[in-house]
Amino acid sequence: MAQKTLYSRPLNLYDFETTAKWLEGEWSAFCTFTYHRRMTLKSARRKMEALQEYLVNLYGPEIRMFWVTEPFRDNNSCHVHALIKIPGSPEGLETSILTAWHKVAPPAGYKKHSLTSISQYEPGRGGHYYVAKYLQSDKVDWDIF
Repeated sequence: MAQKTLYSRPLNLYDFETTAKWLEGEWSAFCTFTYHRRMTLKSARRKMEALQEYLVNLYGPEIRMFWVTEPFRDNNSCHVHALIKIPGSPEGLETSILTAWHKVAPPAGYKKHSLTSISQYEPGRGGHYYVAKYLQSDKVDWDIF
């Protein structure tokens, strides 16, 4: 079972700088998750809650994750950006996160329709600002565990 949610979108008032600074920290990975089928806000939330549960079972309850949806131009589907913190940043972390994503959102037998990107988090590249900017929209969902 997924951990209790601390925050959930939408917010009426939003301070971009404060939130971006709040997200600044020691993350292990910056991720972009896509799915080969149309992913609505509701299905994105289900997949991210399942991913969080899978990672907790794999690494323990100390993991932290912030995610936010980014709508495609058509506003009918989305993909997800996430910051993930796994204490100790174990070897092969990117591969294990990708494997976890494919468990909760199986690819269609070939990966070109599931263009998922997982990389080691580099604080100087501003990933926390990148994900925070989507919180300014009322057409997104987000959560932090």
